[in-house]
Amino acid sequence: HALLIAPTGSGKTEAALLWAARQRPARLFYTLPYQASMNAMYGRLSRLFDTERVGLLHGRSTLALYRFLMAQEYTPDAATATARALRNKAGLAYYPVRVFSPYQMLKAAFQLKGYEALLADFTRAAFVFDEIHAYEPHRLAMILETVGYLVRHYEACFLFMSATFPRPIRERLQHLLGTEALIRADAALYRHFRRHRLHLAEGDLAAPEGLRRIREAIAAGQQVLVVVNTVRKAQELWAVLHPWAEEQGIEAHLLHSRFTGQDRLSKEQAILDAAGLNQTERRPLLVVATQVVEVSLNLDLDVLFTDPAPLEALLQRFGRVNRLGKRPPADVFVFQEMDDGTRRVYRPAVQVERTLEVLREAPAGLVVDEARIQDWLDAVYTGEVLTAWEEAYEQSAAEFRHNFFADLLPFRGNPALADQFHRLFDGVEVLPEGLMGTWEALRAEQPIAADALLVPIRWYQYQHLLARGLVLPPDKSADLPPVVRVPYDGEKGMSLWEDDAY
Repeated sequence: HALLIAPTGSGKTEAALLWAARQRPARLFYTLPYQASMNAMYGRLSRLFDTERVGLLHGRSTLALYRFLMAQEYTPDAATATARALRNKAGLAYYPVRVFSPYQMLKAAFQLKGYEALLADFTRAAFVFDEIHAYEPHRLAMILETVGYLVRHYEACFLFMSATFPRPIRERLQHLLGTEALIRADAALYRHFRRHRLHLAEGDLAAPEGLRRIREAIAAGQQVLVVVNTVRKAQELWAVLHPWAEEQGIEAHLLHSRFTGQDRLSKEQAILDAAGLNQTERRPLLVVATQVVEVSLNLDLDVLFTDPAPLEALLQRFGRVNRLGKRPPADVFVFQEMDDGTRRVYRPAVQVERTLEVLREAPAGLVVDEARIQDWLDAVYTGEVLTAWEEAYEQSAAEFRHNFFADLLPFRGNPALADQFHRLFDGVEVLPEGLMGTWEALRAEQPIAADALLVPIRWYQYQHLLARGLVLPPDKSADLPPVVRVPYDGEKGMSLWEDDAY
């Protein structure tokens, strides 16, 4: 087992594969937090190992595979059949290398149907975990308890890697894995990765002064990334900035979690085409996004304007600009006003407040030394922040050990736990009412393309829509997904109720 700390864009993936090769495992599971990053890693590993050795497994992997195949000039029928076959094989012990989310691993603990086969598949396997900090304490506790269980009982081997490891996470990983092994990038590499110049800005990003700065950066010919903490705020900001960008003839994109699968994948590819690594021609660009951009896409824009967030999230946002460090340090502007949406998304909000306190201690215009970031993190995770984090983590870990692993027996599933799993991790995919006609036209001949019209929302959001009478009564004879009476726009995405803060 080992922990690896190195800057974003410094070659952690290659190092992880070298580590895995030395373990000579029965299977390799590459574990990532977001579907976009899983799709990108699947493409990368497929080119390295070929598609017969690499599987992709997440909630929308069939759609992602379908898109990969359509790009290779498959017919829709052939792409549908092949994508389903590939997805089914990824769920079996077929591929020696698989890219998946940790929630696929948790299916064993939640005793979903066939979990015994999952545990057999995990035996003596190697797991690479990327960006473990992306999970809040409650879910992180469940993931790490499962890791410990696989280490103790199934001889699984783990590499955890990240640009940052908050001290409480690092200590728990070392305890669970029974190792002090910590691989850290050397000083010479960190000197090369001084890529960002930090500015703390007063007020709210969406206030007139913030909008003026964003427009000035775009007008100066820069590729501008704007990251906010809620979908609603991203949509509101887009409504202000997009018409202006359009008048100027400047390419602009909006990215968040409430697009259909079809639109989300198209937008991600368009952003990668415009602002990916090693661009031959840089042209002015605006990207407005939520947290989905933090670890999902290998982007290399010029300047960042961001809402306040926990330090780990801010560092990931920084990593989307001047990613390779080939240009002079890029300006990153962190706005300090904490709106209600930020306080709801990041709970307890004291973690964001403490992050801002630590950053205020830095000189204005500081070029960030990534070798010192761990000191910043350790300064954030003290006092009230550390106490709140540890209480949430330890409570969840204790409940998980008692309710799951103490009662794990073969050939005895638990439907109640399965339902709990789907509420916690799967959410609900809904069909906006305005897309019903298109969905019905596609479902017979191109069912995967029809499913690409669904929009993922959280379980509680679905319950709110039900309570407000915004979900059509189910028609079992029509075999429809849940249909919701809310607006959907291919540019803006799906809007929920007017006072939705997320």
